[in-house]
Amino acid sequence: MFWKILLAHLLADFVFQTDWINHRKNKPMVLVLHGGIFLGLAALFLASSLSWAIFAGLALVAVLHVLIDYCKNRFQIKYQSRQATLFLVDQGLHLGVILGFLVVFDNGGLVDLWQRMEGVVPDSDIFLLVSFPIMIILGGGYFTGAVCRGFMTQLNNKKRPGIDNAGRYIGILERSLVLAAVLVGKFEIIGFLLAAKSIVRYPEIKGDKKGETFFAEYFLVGTLTSLSWAFFGSLLLQRLVDF
Repeated sequence: MFWKILLAHLLADFVFQTDWINHRKNKPMVLVLHGGIFLGLAALFLASSLSWAIFAGLALVAVLHVLIDYCKNRFQIKYQSRQATLFLVDQGLHLGVILGFLVVFDNGGLVDLWQRMEGVVPDSDIFLLVSFPIMIILGGGYFTGAVCRGFMTQLNNKKRPGIDNAGRYIGILERSLVLAAVLVGKFEIIGFLLAAKSIVRYPEIKGDKKGETFFAEYFLVGTLTSLSWAFFGSLLLQRLVDF
């Protein structure tokens, strides 16, 4: 059950949570829609073992999901420089709620999760294999964005020329490459990736005037945050699944 519910959570938070939903989470009906997406996906994935009791439990998880998101949204407004901390706390609370659901409805799922962490269970399932790439590739984008927003007040906010949303897609591609590099054991790819990004950004870094834009520091924070998230997430996936 754990991987199925986790996949429903990751899809609801990182795939089906559009910018329209994300920017309107202060509105009750938008929060209900977001919670409904999670509930619908979780019920779909657990359809083979779904009962009224389990559905009621999933509904409670969805309600708690919405409440956590509501609180996070309120704190984000107040603590603009603590976006990364709020992201981690938010996701940690969601994970805690899912684990609480397992305590009530699927103790065996907790045992399986612990055994995977110990390397006892080498077999994998589709929900685990889909969950981790979403968490690493898309979740990493949300986390990196949260970290970088904490530094925006120190960066010249003048819009730089470039393609809209290009940074988002570059981040998705770089975390995908890191995931692939770790899984196939070609760690040198990560070094080449970091070098390539540095070369492309070199003109902006060279032209950076300390005290005015801090672009070099901002670039390193974003790049290293994204790569670190992908690298350690990929190592954890290797730990859970015997590749």
